[in-house]
Amino acid sequence: MKSNQKRPSLLVLSPEGILPPSHGGSLRSAHVIMGLAQHFATTVVLPQSNEGIRRVVEQRPDLSGVQWVSSFQGLGQRNRSLVDRVRNRIDCWRESRLRARWTGVGHNWAFGPLSSWYEVLGDVISNGQPDIVMVEHTRHAATMAWLKHRCPRACLVVNSQNVESDLLRQIIPSAVPGKKKQNWIREVESNERNLGKYCNLLWSCSEQDQDRYKKLGVNCRNWGVVPNGVDVIATPFRNSNVAHTESRILFIGTLCYVPNEQGIAWFNRTVWPILKASVPGIKWRIVGRAPSPAVRDLAVLDGSIELYADVPSTQPHLAVSQVGICPLHSGGGTRLKILEAFSAGLPMVSTTLGAEGIDAVPSKHLKIENDPQAFADAIVGLLTDSNMAEEMRASAREFVVGKYVWEVILDQAATQLKDLLRTQNY
Repeated sequence: MKSNQKRPSLLVLSPEGILPPSHGGSLRSAHVIMGLAQHFATTVVLPQSNEGIRRVVEQRPDLSGVQWVSSFQGLGQRNRSLVDRVRNRIDCWRESRLRARWTGVGHNWAFGPLSSWYEVLGDVISNGQPDIVMVEHTRHAATMAWLKHRCPRACLVVNSQNVESDLLRQIIPSAVPGKKKQNWIREVESNERNLGKYCNLLWSCSEQDQDRYKKLGVNCRNWGVVPNGVDVIATPFRNSNVAHTESRILFIGTLCYVPNEQGIAWFNRTVWPILKASVPGIKWRIVGRAPSPAVRDLAVLDGSIELYADVPSTQPHLAVSQVGICPLHSGGGTRLKILEAFSAGLPMVSTTLGAEGIDAVPSKHLKIENDPQAFADAIVGLLTDSNMAEEMRASAREFVVGKYVWEVILDQAATQLKDLLRTQNY
């Protein structure tokens, strides 16, 4: 990594491909990285090809201030020794076995060390020891021990989007045998507890997630909350005087993500029939990335459900909808879909868990209901009472601008990192 004398250096490991940033997890990761890149000389290693990275960066000049490195190949050492080649083969084999062991978890995750990355990470580190190393997610916490050995003076940071062990309890399919499920959860909990041995700072999305880590026995030296945020310029406040020819509600989210699938299924089974009986001609628009077969089937079987998959922007869908919904009963972290709706001035109805981690006031910034009938009544109220909807729109926009703007969140995060570097003499 090229050193920068004026700014400390930051190395980020993202186990997910985040380019282009187009959905919840990738949007958070990209905003955090780009925000910190304003303060640190930043290199990001991620599982995307060099060609794919190049194409995205060419279309997004704002991403060019970061050095993006593919985890698929080394930066140099083209003439590696036989020992290095064998070691790399073994590391790749170990990771493939690891992923095979997690087959059936209900998502495309594997929990363990990023063994196949060690070669490229070694190349990056050998070009200049980073001052800070940040790992996205806790599911690869086992890599922290290797990083601590290779970067003994670096400040190690974990940027957590979910408490993975808690999320696993919710999303592992019921068909998975109980003993196997418990073994999975115990292993992930053990990895999370071990974070305290190597991690100098653990960031969570919310105070609630931080409390969950502490109850698990995670004993980290420093804690911080970096909530999800919103780009209020990219998500402008919409005109309330736009004429709507029909009633439409909106769900936005990654449509292959298990908590979203479960929330959509619950809403379709329990709330949607009540709404259709109460509001003739109502439409439900589902917008998001990679819809699962079950989500696709909803639109095929019900003509009042509109599915828009892999859209380039959610803005047109926010503009034609009157009420947003977040009917989640599982999941973790905080919901970008709610913050985005607040910024756009779309009144929201959510379950308690759906709004968790966002310090919004029920009935002022959004409606929170868990009972199907009450959830439906809240939507009908916002569709029919324009004064109530307008007050909620204005309050929600003011709230999100005051507390959840990315620039403010990430300036505070960067300040915490700089303070940590100073106090620990890095």
